[in-house]
Amino acid sequence: MRQHRWARAVCTAALLLTPIAVAEPRSDFAIESEKKDGINSLGLSADGNRIITGTRENVAIVWDLRKGKRLRALSGHTGAVVAVSLSADGKTALTGSYDQTAFLWDVDSGRQLRTFTGHSDWVLSVALSRDGKRALTGGMDGAVFLSDASTGANIHAFAGHTAGVLSVDIAENAKRIVTGSYDKKAILWDADAGKEIRTLSGHTNYVESVSLSADGTRALTGSDDRKAILWDTETGSKLFTFTGPRRMVLGVNLSADAKQAFTVYEDGSVLQWDAATGNKLRSFTGHTDSVQAVKTTSDGKRVWTGSADGTTRLWNAQTGKELARLVSLDSGKGWLVIGPDGYFDASPDAAKYLTCRDANTNLAVPFEEFRKKHQRPGLLAQIVRSED
Repeated sequence: MRQHRWARAVCTAALLLTPIAVAEPRSDFAIESEKKDGINSLGLSADGNRIITGTRENVAIVWDLRKGKRLRALSGHTGAVVAVSLSADGKTALTGSYDQTAFLWDVDSGRQLRTFTGHSDWVLSVALSRDGKRALTGGMDGAVFLSDASTGANIHAFAGHTAGVLSVDIAENAKRIVTGSYDKKAILWDADAGKEIRTLSGHTNYVESVSLSADGTRALTGSDDRKAILWDTETGSKLFTFTGPRRMVLGVNLSADAKQAFTVYEDGSVLQWDAATGNKLRSFTGHTDSVQAVKTTSDGKRVWTGSADGTTRLWNAQTGKELARLVSLDSGKGWLVIGPDGYFDASPDAAKYLTCRDANTNLAVPFEEFRKKHQRPGLLAQIVRSED
């Protein structure tokens, strides 16, 4: 049990140096890098303007989608950053790490505001309340703590799991919390009272990921038993069981209105489900390694996925089309954005980390030469605006 799934992803991602296709239509070029940062976790601000990713390189990367570039790398952890969360306005971030701590950050300045201690093992999951006032952490030690984000003071310690806690989530009104664990259970909690409301029993293996609807009346859980289950939290009853590929479900997410459910898998699959009927709506195809996390925008029109293949991808949730790929390079020192039409944007120093090749001859092409022809500054911002 000690080898957590993100630890497995570290080994896999370190060996996979698969070229990133710059263009699907124009397939005569590829960009390669041995410096891709594998993605462990993903968070999104409610306004959709910022996204944060946790990496195996001990840093969290914040992207400003309106500016169309990486905003900063949050550096301070001494272990892989396996859990991340953003406040609704994207100004505050919470990160959890193998170093047994969680950090609260001021995103605009990159300043570490405080450290949450108390876990005696890896901090595997974190969540910030929508208003940024409460911080929730879950660890390999089986502990779950709800803390005051402004002071760091502990509000509640939730006792109920008998093994490591893999995932936590808090409803938008901060009234309900759901947790998933190695003990094969998901537990629904009253956040104000610090008491268990009910146990959601039905999985036969580790509960890897949990997600609550905005009002807390629905919960989605994903498990190593290769199933995801949608629950009515008022009664504890199962509404639907979603069965996709015969692979572990590593991440789940419910849209804010609980009309859509998303599940991601160890084989790179990404699936969307109708939460009212239980029917599969579509697949999102492109990742080349396990997908670790998934988040949908507040309006349900777009979905983000983060993978051990080193890419964070933006998709149109209504068509399944890939809109953009984000790549962090060398612990966030450089970055790359790839659009679906073959154009890209990159940090000024990207040439240090990237190699461009002619896909037909496999011969190297000078990156700066390629850059002059195909770079489009502000590409990510243009893509995001076009989808609004």
